[in-house]
Amino acid sequence: MQVFIFALSLLLCSGCFIADELDAGMKLMDQHADKSVRDARDKAEAEAEAEAQAASKNEGPGFIDGVVSWAEEALEEEPPPPDPADFPIRCWINGKEHFRTRWDCESRGGTAVELSAD
Repeated sequence: MQVFIFALSLLLCSGCFIADELDAGMKLMDQHADKSVRDARDKAEAEAEAEAQAASKNEGPGFIDGVVSWAEEALEEEPPPPDPADFPIRCWINGKEHFRTRWDCESRGGTAVELSAD
């Protein structure tokens, strides 16, 4: 019984009543507002709606473009697996310490220092 009363109270206290009251208040304000205020608000609403429609048109690629890009990604070759012998080491580049692979350190002109296991 308590569940039924709780569910009934949730249905009766929904937010629709609040939205209806807000709409009624806006209509009342429109009736008593100056014509210039109403026209400015209507113009702003029309511009916002036009911008929203333009944004939805330019939202992203179409279906065909999406399928083509997906196919290109699916058929793209996978990069080769990393060399297990090329592990991170301490690298000094321009007096700053970095941790990079030996190849990356040497290609950037750094000095490679092996990391000790202790």
